[in-house]
Formats: sequence, structure tokens, C-alpha cells
Amino acid sequence: MKTPAMCRVAICVVCMVGWVFEVSAQETGAVTLSQDDTTFTMSNGTLSVKVSKESGDLVSMQYKGRETLTDRSGHPFVYWSHDVKGGEAIETKVTIDPADNAGDRAEVSVKGVSGGKFMGFGPGAPEEGDIAVDIDIRYSLARDDAAVYAYTIFEHKPDYPAGDFTEARLAAKLDPGFTHLHIDELRDGQYPLLPEWPDTPDGADKYIYTTTQFDHRAYGATNPDDGLGWWMLIPSPEFLSAGPTQPEFLVHGNLVVFCYWRSSHYGHAQIILEDGEPWKKVVGPIVMYANEGDSSAAMWDDAKARLKQEETAWPYDWVQGGDYAHATQRSTVRGRVVLRDTQLDLNGELPGRLTIGLTRTPYTVATTDGTREIDWQHDAKFYQHWVRSDQRDGTFAIPHVPAGTYNLHAFADGVLGELFHASVEVPQGSEVDLGELEWTPVRHGQTHWEIGKPDRDASEFAGADRFWHPGAALRYAESFPADTTFTIGESNPATDWFYAHTPFIDDPEARVRPFRGIAGDNKPSSRTINFNLDQSPTGQATLRIALTGTGGNPVLHLKVNGQDQAPIDFGRSDGALTRHQTRGDWRERAATFDASFLKKGANTLTLTVPAGDPNAGVIYDYLRLELAPQ
Repeated sequence: MKTPAMCRVAICVVCMVGWVFEVSAQETGAVTLSQDDTTFTMSNGTLSVKVSKESGDLVSMQYKGRETLTDRSGHPFVYWSHDVKGGEAIETKVTIDPADNAGDRAEVSVKGVSGGKFMGFGPGAPEEGDIAVDIDIRYSLARDDAAVYAYTIFEHKPDYPAGDFTEARLAAKLDPGFTHLHIDELRDGQYPLLPEWPDTPDGADKYIYTTTQFDHRAYGATNPDDGLGWWMLIPSPEFLSAGPTQPEFLVHGNLVVFCYWRSSHYGHAQIILEDGEPWKKVVGPIVMYANEGDSSAAMWDDAKARLKQEETAWPYDWVQGGDYAHATQRSTVRGRVVLRDTQLDLNGELPGRLTIGLTRTPYTVATTDGTREIDWQHDAKFYQHWVRSDQRDGTFAIPHVPAGTYNLHAFADGVLGELFHASVEVPQGSEVDLGELEWTPVRHGQTHWEIGKPDRDASEFAGADRFWHPGAALRYAESFPADTTFTIGESNPATDWFYAHTPFIDDPEARVRPFRGIAGDNKPSSRTINFNLDQSPTGQATLRIALTGTGGNPVLHLKVNGQDQAPIDFGRSDGALTRHQTRGDWRERAATFDASFLKKGANTLTLTVPAGDPNAGVIYDYLRLELAPQ
């Protein structure tokens, strides 16, 4: 029988052994893992993180003993909008035990089992939750690392009811000591980047912090006084929604850092699941990285370098579960896009950067607004695999593509339109060579003039350098008090063509309402294009207009030499004007009219946005007049 003294000695020995192990772990950077009834704790001497077993939230992330998260501001810490609460059960387990790998890596899982009950409480979700899916939230920490990896495995089982995801995101609420935001080249500095409403008529709100996710995947905040940085890194954009042109929140007010993988912003992407439809998706891993440095710029540079390391490591061999494909299950798809366009005499080469991707076939869903076709610009249900290439000969390689059947889409700077190639079969673990893909862009006739550059971007136009300022549209009346007259061959898009075309706002009391755009009196706003013809044309003329975004009621009224033509309707609004962006849905329309409306000598073509909501109108990408004689 053990005496009390013997027990005290045994306890002391256990304590000493534990203490020795902790010191050893800190010295070597090995990962330790402990747990109690409510939390998991993982630590490696540099980073220590704590995970709630009740929600799947990351409730602490300490870098060298300094807490980086806050317990204030609504839902605190790091959380997924679709957490594990609300279902039939919560299951917790250690999925990678550091005791089994000498402290190289730990991973924990907090899984909400729906059992057919609704889960998820993102923005817009009803009180009872918005969709019946199992939600397995995992966090992983590696030896001697300053980053924690987060990912979620979603599964809709065959016996689960239909549902529609609301907005879905990972959010990190940072400690108030972080004072500087780092989003992209335009949004980089001390928070707030603009004076906030009501301190300025521009009325800055959270939408000033949106940018294109695909191109900006290392972002976050710094505390330059303490030399501390906190970053969200997206190693692969394959699980993000709506392709490479989608703008989204990366950071917004009160120092919240996001990974929005499905949202209702800028045209909005859909995940609508039918009764009994089997579906899985792994969102992540997303990397939450802490660092230190002499300046904010140095810390951001380090975060960008870390992103490149993560991109090289993708796909991670330690991720298990869902439909996450490992390297041996993925292939590289290669080929060459050959441009066949007699009006762009480039010997088959491209005039600018190529963006090319593999996506699922468009499909239709039933929404509250009726049946809607979901293409790559509006899809969040499936993975998308995109790359950008600066090779003017059109060669490309899309790496890490899981086995499946895809459609190929491509567009290039300087070319109007999009290449489509159906039914690309990708096997597991191989190289797929598609050979030469000939692209013959649509032409309705010979180009007579063009304004701008077809590149799905409005940056070449006047005012676009300030697009993220909520009052940018108010500046149009100051710069163009007599509206726009643009003369082909003389005028310059950079100074003489404003990027946004809205009702003309000349109200001195006009103001920006946060989240709702501009309020004020307005009148119709016209753009008159002057051009000459050497002879009277015959046949048909076609005005082609490409947009990068819209406001409400995106309709342009067209006149040719004063004669009314059919209005040009661009369909549903994506809210890019209201939410201070130059990108939403890219779309193009071709307005064809009888060329007899034109004449030899001087001609005018007028585009008008009627009076109405100050947030109505369009954001231009490119305009072109084509003539097709009989």
C-alpha cells in the first residue's frame, strides 16, 4: 500500500517530468498538446493556441507570450461563421498526436454533427441556422512554427434536407494594439485609412477595405510600435468563390481580418444544396501567421515570403478528410492558347497577360428570384483552379488539379471576350497536355474605334485611382461639369473618360451614406462620343460595351446622331458602385443598329444614364464600335 508521503513523491516526480518535458519542448520547438473538458491547447514555444471544444473557435493565439486576439467586439477571437453549434452532437478528437511524431505536428478536430438540423449563423442566417451540414473544424500546429493552420470539412449527407449557405467566412478579431492595416497597394497604412462617417462627407465604411482575393492572399495588421504582425495567408485560392476577379473583404473596421469563402457581395456566389444531395468541400487550410520586425513594411514582406513557401508546399500531405486531394491525386494541365484574330496581327500570340482556369460546368438552381444559371463568376459550391500567365506565346500550366471533368475558361488583357473549352478530363497523378487551343474572338465587323482596354479592370480611366473612396462618384461633377464629350483620336481615357457612369450629382448637400452609397439630387448624365467616317456606311454597326461592375438599374440609353436606339440592359445589379469597387460581375453587351444611322463626316454616339438613384449606373471596362458593310 502506498503511503501519503509516497503519493506526494509520485506527484512531485510527475510534476518534475512534465516540467522537464516543457522546457525541452520550448528548447527544441517540438509541439505539445494538452486538453481539458472545454479546450485543446497546442504549443511549440513560439506559438501557443487554444481551441474551444464547444464552438470550434480559436480562443487564444499567443506569439512569444503576447496575446494577438481580443475577447471584445461581438463574437470574439477567431471563429468560423458556420461553427459546430446547433446540430445533433459535437465530437472532439486529436487527429494528429504529437506524441506519435516526436512533436513535429499536432492537429485537433471539433466536429458538429448536423443529423439533419440546420447549422451555421453567418450574416443573414435565420435564428435556427441556415443549412444542414456536418462541420468539422480543425487546427494544426507544427514544430518551431509561428503559424497555425485552420480548415473546415463540410459535408451534406444523402439524408439531409435542402439548404442555401448564407455568407461564410473565417474571421479573426485582433488585439487593439494592432494599428496598421495591410491589404493591397492602395490600402496600406494606419487604421482608419480614411476618416469615418460622420466626420467626412465621404462617409468611409467597411467596404473601403475590399480588394481582389485571388491577387492578394497575404494580408493583415501590424503593431509597428511593438514590432508585431498578424497575417492571414491563403496558400491556394481553389476553395474561394467566384474565380480570379472577385473582390471581397480581407480586413475591415475594428481590426477584423477575414477569409470570405462565400459571400453576397459584388454579384454573389451560390451554394444551394438539394434534398439528399451528397456534397463535400474542404475550406482551407488557411494560415494564421504571426511575426515580428523593425517596420510594418518588413513584416508584410516577410508574410508575403511565407505565402510563397505555403504555395510551394500545397497540397499539404498532413491534411486528411473530406475530399482534399493529395499531390499524388492531382495533375498538372498544360497547353497553349493560340489567338486567331485578323484584327490583332500578333502571329497567334497574346497582347497581354492570360488568366486561365478549370471550373465545373455551369448549372441551374432554384432561388427566391426564380431559376438562375450559376457560372464560374457565381459559384462557391465547387473548387476552381486558376492561374495567371505572362507568357505572350499563350503557354500555360495549371498545377494541382484533382481528378475530374472540367470546363476551361480563359481571358487575356487586350482581348474582348473569353475562350471556352468544354469537357477537360483530368485523371489522378499525371500530366495532361491539351495542345494548342485556338481562340477566335467574336467580331461583328471591322473595329472603327475603341475606348479603354479590355482587361476586366477600370484602372485606365479617370477617377479609378480613387475608386475605393466612397465619395469618388461625387467627384465626377467637379471634373466634368458639362458632362462628357469624348473625341476619338484626340481625347484620352485617363483624363477624359470617368470610370463610373452614374446619374449626374450636382447637389452641394450630397453625402455618402455608409453601406448604402450616395444620397443627393441628380439628373441624367450623358457621354457623347464624337468620331468621323470617311464614307457613309452600309450594313450593320455594333457598339460593344464591357463592364467590370454595376450599380442599381444598369441600363444605358443609346442615341446615334440624335436618333434613339434600343436601350442596353445589363441585367441585375452587383452593387459594385454602392460598395466602392471597380469589380463585380464582368459582362458584355452588343448593341447592333442599322449603319444608315451613321453618315460620312462627323458623327455622335451618346450613352445616357437616366435620373434616378444616385447609385445607379455602370463601371466601364471597354467600348468598341464595329462596322460590317453589306
